[in-house]
Parts: sequence; C-alpha cells; structure tokens
Amino acid sequence: MPESPLRQALAAILALAPLLAGTLAPFCAAPSGAEPGQAPPAGRQPPASGEWAITTAETFSSRTFQLNGNLTVRAGGSLTLTSVKLSLSPGYEGELHIEVQSGGALVLEDRDHNPASPDDATVVSSSTAYQYLFWVRPGASLVIESSVVRNCGHSPGARGETAGPYLQSSDCRISNSTFTDNFHGLAVDGCSPMIDNSTLYQNRRHGMYVRDADMTLEDNLFDTNAAHGLQLDSSMATLRRNIFRGNLQDGLNAFKTPLRLESNIFQLNKRRGVHADGAPVVSVRDELLQNLVGYYVNGTSLRCEAPNLQYNGYCFYLQDVRANVSNATMLGTYIVQLHLARHSDHTEFDSYNNNIRNVTFGDPQSVLRVQWVVRSRVVWESTGGPVAAALVKFFRSSTGELAFTFTANATGELPPLLMTEYEQTQAGKLNTSSYRVGVFSGRFVESVRTSIVSDLDLELVLDDVPPAFTLFSPRDNITIAMSYINVTGTMLTDLDASLKVNGENVTIDPFTGNFSTRVSLAEGPNIVNVTAVDPIFNLFSVERRVNRDSTPPDLWVDIPPEGLLVNRTYFLLRGTTEPRAYALVNGIPALVLDDGSFEYMLELSEGENPVTVFSADMHKNSAWVNRTVVSDTIPPAVAVVSPEEGAWTNRPLLTLSGKVEPGAGVWVGGQPVDVVAGNFSARTNLTEGQNLLVVEACDRAGNRNSTSVLVRLDTVAPAAVIAFPPDGLTVNLPTVNITGTTEPSAVVSCGRGHVSQDGRGNFSVVCELRPGQNDITVEVRDLAGNVGKAVLSVTLDTFVSFRLASPENGTRTTAASVRLKGLCEPGALLSIDGQNVIADQNGTFELSVPLEMGTNILVINVTDVAGNRAGFLVLVRREAQAGTDLAVAAVLALLVAAPLAAVAAWFLWSRRARAAAAAAPAPPPGPPLLDNQRLVIKPPEPPRERLRCAECLQPVEESWAVCHTCGGPTFLARIASRTRERLEALEPADERGRRLRAGLLKGFSDCDLLASEGARLEDNMRTLSIASQLLLSGIKLDTAEGLASELEREVGSRAAGLQAAREADLRKAKEEAGERMAALLGDAERALEAAREAGEDTRELEKAIGLARLHLRGGNLEKAHKHTLDAKAIADGLPGRGS
Repeated sequence: MPESPLRQALAAILALAPLLAGTLAPFCAAPSGAEPGQAPPAGRQPPASGEWAITTAETFSSRTFQLNGNLTVRAGGSLTLTSVKLSLSPGYEGELHIEVQSGGALVLEDRDHNPASPDDATVVSSSTAYQYLFWVRPGASLVIESSVVRNCGHSPGARGETAGPYLQSSDCRISNSTFTDNFHGLAVDGCSPMIDNSTLYQNRRHGMYVRDADMTLEDNLFDTNAAHGLQLDSSMATLRRNIFRGNLQDGLNAFKTPLRLESNIFQLNKRRGVHADGAPVVSVRDELLQNLVGYYVNGTSLRCEAPNLQYNGYCFYLQDVRANVSNATMLGTYIVQLHLARHSDHTEFDSYNNNIRNVTFGDPQSVLRVQWVVRSRVVWESTGGPVAAALVKFFRSSTGELAFTFTANATGELPPLLMTEYEQTQAGKLNTSSYRVGVFSGRFVESVRTSIVSDLDLELVLDDVPPAFTLFSPRDNITIAMSYINVTGTMLTDLDASLKVNGENVTIDPFTGNFSTRVSLAEGPNIVNVTAVDPIFNLFSVERRVNRDSTPPDLWVDIPPEGLLVNRTYFLLRGTTEPRAYALVNGIPALVLDDGSFEYMLELSEGENPVTVFSADMHKNSAWVNRTVVSDTIPPAVAVVSPEEGAWTNRPLLTLSGKVEPGAGVWVGGQPVDVVAGNFSARTNLTEGQNLLVVEACDRAGNRNSTSVLVRLDTVAPAAVIAFPPDGLTVNLPTVNITGTTEPSAVVSCGRGHVSQDGRGNFSVVCELRPGQNDITVEVRDLAGNVGKAVLSVTLDTFVSFRLASPENGTRTTAASVRLKGLCEPGALLSIDGQNVIADQNGTFELSVPLEMGTNILVINVTDVAGNRAGFLVLVRREAQAGTDLAVAAVLALLVAAPLAAVAAWFLWSRRARAAAAAAPAPPPGPPLLDNQRLVIKPPEPPRERLRCAECLQPVEESWAVCHTCGGPTFLARIASRTRERLEALEPADERGRRLRAGLLKGFSDCDLLASEGARLEDNMRTLSIASQLLLSGIKLDTAEGLASELEREVGSRAAGLQAAREADLRKAKEEAGERMAALLGDAERALEAAREAGEDTRELEKAIGLARLHLRGGNLEKAHKHTLDAKAIADGLPGRGS
C-alpha cells in the first residue's frame, strides 16, 4: 500500500531535524548571565498561594512554576510562557483552573519551536489523583506551539467545560503540540480554532470533542484514545491528511455534521473507521484499513471517490443511505457479496468501476455472459432409485417459454446442459435468468424452481412417499379427566395434503405445517383417528386410544383438626389420599407414600394460619381440604396490681390481686387461683422478713409466664432513741430541738413540733415549750405501719430563785471575812468576786468572802441550771477595834449613802446583764457543760447512715447507686431517679421556678458525670432530692434555691473541670487519628506511584485516596477513616505488595 501524504511529510521533517538543529543552535543559546546548560537566573515568581492574576503583559522563559491557586489572564493582560513547565496542585477534582478571560491572551511555546526538543512548554497536574481545568472564554486569545498539555479535565460537563482544555474562542491557534492523559484531549464549543500538526493520544475519553463549530483539521494524529479519536456534534468539518489510529471505539464519530474527508487514514480502530449520522459525507482518497467497519453511515448520503478499503470486517455498513462509490480498491471483503455485507431496506448502492470479482470493463460495448453446466438426474423419493423414461421440461420463469425438453435414460440421467446466469456490461447486469423444471412419470408429477449461479448437479425427485406427520397429542393409551382432548401435530411433508380427524377435515397451516383440533370424549375408552392424503393420493393414518376418568380422588386430613391451637412455630400435618396421587400443602408438594399417606411440616406464623391441602390423581382430578391452625407462642401477660413491689406490711395474712390475659390460668405459690374476666385475687400467709410471691400464668396454647413481687412482713414496732435532750432536762429557751435515731425508712411525728428527717434514720423535732414541766411524745411509724413511741419531760425555767440568809445588808463587823449563806435552785452556780460555788441538791450554799477595811459591796451573780442569770448586792462594813466620834460619824454617813449606792449599782448591773443576754445567741441544744460561768450546750455527732439496697436490703459500700450483691438500685438511687423523672416532667408557671428547675437538672447531670469517674456523691444526691422535693411541692423555694447554689459551688466546678479534661482528651485523640491516617495515605500514594510505573490500573486507588484526603481536610474523621482503610486495602492488593 503506498504511504499517505501525511506520513511522507512526517518522514521529511524527521530527516531534516539534525540540519535544523545545527542551523538554529546559535539562536537557542542560554540567555545572558547564564552558562549553557544551566537554568536562567530566578526572576519573578507567581504567588505562593491564592490566585495568580495577569492584568498586564508578562513573559517567562525556561522556568518551572508550581501553582497552589488558580491562574487567571484577565482583560488587557497577556502571559507568554516559553519553555516553561507549569504544574498545578489541586487537592480534589477541578479544584484549580487556568482561565483566559475575554480580552486576555495566553501563549505557550517552545523556545526553539522544535516539538522533538526536551524543553517544550508543559502544563500538568502535580497531583497523581486530581485534575485541573483549562478554559479559554469567548473573546480570549490562545497560542499553543510545540507544547504539551496533560492531566486536564475530570468529567464530560454540560458542553465539555470540565472535560479538558475548553475552547470557546475562534482566536485560538494550536500547532505541533501534544494533548494526552486529559479527559478529552481538546473540547471545542461554538468556535473555529486553527489546529494542525498536533497529537491527541491516550486521553481518557475522546481525542477531541467538537460542538456547534466550523472546523478544518489538517495533519493531526488521533491515536489510542479511550473512546473516539474525534467526536463531532452539530458542526461542519473538513479533515485533510489526518490519522485516526487504534482508538477504542470510532476513529471519527459525527452526528448531524456535514463532512468533507480528504486523504485521511483510519486504521485499527476497534469499531468503525468513519461513523456518520444525519448529514452528508464526501470522501476523497481516504484509506480505511483493518477496522471492524470501514464506513458506517446512517440516514444521509455518501459519495466516495477512490477509497482504499482493505481487510475491514465490513467495508460499508449503510442504513437509509444514498451511496455512490467510484474507483474503489476493496480487498478482503467485497461489498457485493451480500452474505458478508449489511444493508438496510432503504439503502441504494451504486458501484462503478470497482474491482468486483476482479473484472475490469475496458470497452463500454463489452458484454459478459455468465453460463454454467447443469447435470440433471430423476430419482424416486422413497428409494432414491432412478426413474427411467421420465419426461423433463425446462421453462424460463420470466416468460414461461419452454427452453429445453429431455427424456431420462435408464439411469434417470439427462444429457449435460449449458445454461446462462446473467449478462453484464460496463453499465451493469442484463437478462438475469431463473428456471421452472417439470418432471412427469405416469401419475407422478413434480415441479421445482432453480436459479443458476454456478455449476449445478440438479437432482429431480418424484414424490412416491405418502405424506408424513408427527402427532404431538394425544399420546396413545392415556387417561385424562377432561371432557375433550386437543389433537395437535405437524406435517413433515406434503403441506398441500388433506387431513381428517375422526372423519372431520382439519386445516393445515401452509407456512409451518402445524394442525390442531378438539375431539369430544365420552366417559371410558375413546378412539382418535388421524388420516392424511397428498394430491397424488399417497395416504398415511395414525390411531390413538384415550380413556376419560373424571372422578376426584379421596382426601382426608387426619391432623390437625379445624381451629387447633398450638404454641409452636412448626406443626406436622398428616393426611391420606389415593395411591399414586400427589398432594400439595399451601401449594408446596408433600411426599405421598405408596399407601397414599403423606406428611408435611407446616411453618406457622403468629396468629391464624390457613392451610389448604390439595390432592390430584394422575388424571388431574382434584380435591382439597381447608384447615386453620392458630399459633400462639407469646406468653400470657400477667401483672400484680396489689401489693406493689417492695411493699411493707405488718399483717401476716395478705391479699394479692392482679390481671392476666383472658382465658389464661393463674397459680399463686403453686396453688390455682380463680380468674374472673382477666382479674384474680388470692390470700397468702407471710413470714417475718422478705416474702417473694411468685405468680404463674398459662394460656390455652400452653405458653407460660410468671412474675413475682417482693413483700416484707414487719410486725416489730420501730424503736425511737432520743439522743437529746435527756429526760427531765430544764432549759430557759421557749423551744427545744429533740434529736434522735430510728429506722431509716420510718416516719417520725410529734404533735407539738415540726419534724425533719434525713433519710438515714436521723431525725430532729423542734418543740415549743410552756413554762414549767412539758411532757413530749415522739411517735415513729415504719413502712409496715408499726408504731413506736418515746416520752420525755423538759422543764422551761426562765426565773432565778435566790435568797440570802446572812449576812444582812449593811452588816458591820470587825472580822477580816464574812461567811455568805443562802438558798437558791439546786445546781445553780454562784460567783462572788471570782469565787464560784454550786448550790447543793437542797439549793443551799455557803461561801467565805474576805473583807477590806471600810464598806465592801459584795456582788453575787447567780446562774441556774436552765441558764437564767441574776445579780444581787449586799453591803458589809468592816470597822477597826477602837472607835472614835469620827468613826461613828463616818458610819452614820455610810448608813445613809450606802443604800443609795447599792440601788444604783444593782440597776446598772441588771441593765447591762439584760442587754448582754439579748445580744448573745441562743445556746445550741445538748447536755449542759460548765465553762467558767457560761452555759455551753453541744449537740452529739449523729451516726453516719449506711446505704442499703432497695431490692435485697443489704448494706452497700462500694457504690452509692448500685448494689454489689444483687445489682439492684439503692434506696437513695431509686429516690433520686424518681425525683429526677418528676422534675423533668414539671413545667413551672413562673421564671423563678423554671430557672430553679434548670439548675437542679444540671445538678443531676453533673452528678452523673462525676459518678462515671467513681465519685461518692451520697450527700450531694440527698441535697438534690430535698431541693427538688421542695420545688415539686411549691414550698420553701428560698431554701431550695440556697441548696441549689451550694450544690453548684461544690459539684458544678468539679463537673466543669472533668468535662474540660474529657474534651481535651477527645481533641488530642482526633489529632492523633488524623496523623495516623495521613501516614497511611502517604504509604498508599507511594504504592500508587509504583503501580503507575508498572502500568497497573490505579483508578480505584486514586478515587479512594482523593475521598480520604477530602474528608480529612473537612474534619469528617469517620468517612476519612473508611476511605483510608479502602485505600490501604487496595494498595495492599497491588502486585508486589504485602498486607
């Protein structure tokens, strides 16, 4: 085959390359300031991040730029890149782009304009997984000369905008450049760029995609693209000297695009060399070699001049086409051999001067007559033996003219005949002939038609065989239940024969030979006769015997009976039918034994299960039985209404009542109980302590269920131990705080005071006292209703009783001391000038007090056991042994002034004492202790309560919430849980209540958080429960707010610190997880590079790595982790890598 002009041009360019390189070497020297072979000095750089916007004229040469943002050439700007490698780094598909806007210009060129040199301008993506985008907008300018564009585009987009370098401007010139590894090598939309001498190969879809454009493409190579070399939609195109080679679909695919093809090569494309649909095609001197189809044209016109079609599967595939082919060279497959070519009904094909069967018409007046030798022999159909003396006549089919008449010899043979097939001139075929042959021998006559297309040995067969047919139905000796039977069959020979069934004519299908009719049957034996007679009275008959049996079989279902109630999901059905009959249970076959018995395992669903048992004998007589089986596998619902779980009682005889599913039986303690309308009641005896009462229920299906209730019998009255005050205590305050202990669950009451309990058995009662003796009764009632009492007497004393027996006021003495004697309350404390004395049990006291010379004012302070205080004065005069008139006068004066001074001193002292008593706080309750002259009352330290389980009542040590013995909740946990539920359901009417409710719920959440770290929070939970109860009751909200504030100070800060620590741990864990996933992705990317170098398919791995990176940057660790594991699994599965 001669080389194409394009190939010759490429060979000439390669031959001149050394000469051109030497000639242009001086002009390609390194720029000033750089040694040959070295990079030019660094100049301006694009920004390290963000957009690189070009608004003025800028030129760069022999540089490498790494872009982390978009490149935009705006209106008025121009960018010239000479031998520059431009690398973009998108983080996901289409993240970065190059855009030349209207009024902008971009030039990519090689410094020496040599496409074979290594310093071409190159635009690539530095990411192996993601592609960038390249847009040239309307009104923009683009020049690409001797450059390479790769890794561009990731999807088709609406009009190709995201598929590769996307051109919307006619001011584009592309020459001597390469476009590879793009989605489309180039995408052209609505413009007419100039593209020549360029290579578009190994792109992921089309080499070039053109839409709504008027294109002229010359001297380009479209090679090994994944789809079409060139895809044209709604455009106009002229293609000259292009090569379309090795594309995985079509070399050229054009839709509604008029084509002008000149001197192109379409070779080794997997599907079609040229595929045109809906627009005219003109092809001149094109070569279509080794394609599945050379020209594939639909719904248009095709004009081919001097095409070269060699070794295609089909040279032409034409549908609804007006084709004109001239001067064609077609090797390997000829279009005129119809069994090797494909045409639609509407195709017209004119073939002029083609090498059809290697015939060349040199003279327009030449005529070719094709004749063949025909040898004939007449034989009998039945034996194949010769028919001697048979008369044979040949008639021309077109005119009916008798052409030849011969008589067969003894062997049934005729002499050889020379017969014409057709005549042909340079203009076409003439006088094509076919023949009708008649054969006659006695009553036997045969007529056949034949066409002569080659030498022919013609065997003429006389029919002496009766007609043959195959009877499909009925079979012989069958028994059926129907009142009729269909008689069907097909004629094997002699479709013109007459056919009768039991004497009735039956029509034979003239095309298929099939026949069918219906014959009525009587009960018992019947005969069906089928007879066929051909036109020369050859006869064939078949007889079949058919028995009719319409009695249905016997069918019994032994188990289950109708409405059977079971508590299983499977049930074995048993039944009996006739031997050799078959049985179906709900449409599924059951195995029938020789005696007619059968079994089937039913699968039951809850509730009613309809069962249909069907039986049919061998004659299709049938019977059926319906049953219903009710499956109830759900245990009956049973509940104890009274008593409640954990109830206490002090009555040994208990009445238990409850509800159960209607129809079920109930047993309490193993004894049956009457059930009325789903309600039951039973009386049972209890023993002291815990009693577990078990209630069992069983429904009609046999399902059992049980429940239990724990009841505690307590007939012992609780003890009330009064810690303070002791019986018979005398106090001087109008109230007394009685403290004591009892059972933790007991309720304390006192008719004369307000009671407070802490839930641990400690209680306090504030009682108001009347002057004198007060008898107080504290009553304690436990959960079982047992009552215990404690009685004590407290005396209120607010008056100090005192009488001084001696000395009398104003006593005169010469002694150095005086002895004070008197009467007051027993146990009272008397203080005189720093000396203390306590009155004895009779209230008497005696004390010696020293005297000074002159008048002595003695102040007696008395404090009784009730804490009452009083002061008394007495004056005693100490005189010398020998008196004088002066002394007597002084004594007289003293006797007058002393009473006045004593009264004033007593008044001042009593006023000061009352003020001090009013200002002093009331002494706390407790046993009196003597501290100098002050009465101090200290309360005893209450014993700490031990938590107990609400289920087994055992002490709980390890946790405040859960029992380590039985796993049940403590009383405190149960109270807190119920209080919290009530608080969550509460809707306060005012803002104060809502704010307090929110604070208490936060307290519960904070306690839950601290408890998860093992904190003991008994006191905090009690505080929360008390404050919540106050809010729920709507009383003492001030107290509730105080408790909530105290809890916030104690628990809130601890919970906030714990929450902050947990959040810090979570942030650290996320950071560590991100680092680990980044390391795994790095390993997967290295595996990706290795797989690409090895030529492996890496698309799945690229997708997994890209998705993982995307979610990792977005902070979605869960999805990032999934795609990271996918990437690792794919990478580990690549050849040469272990897991």
